[in-house]
Amino acid sequence: MIRLYHRLKDMYYLLYLLMIRLYGRL
Repeated sequence: MIRLYHRLKDMYYLLYLLMIRLYGRL
């Protein structure tokens, strides 16, 4: 359970960085 949560958290973090990168281009 906890391991899955950590993995989901990492995925959200990567998505967050991607959004920031795309937002910075605009």
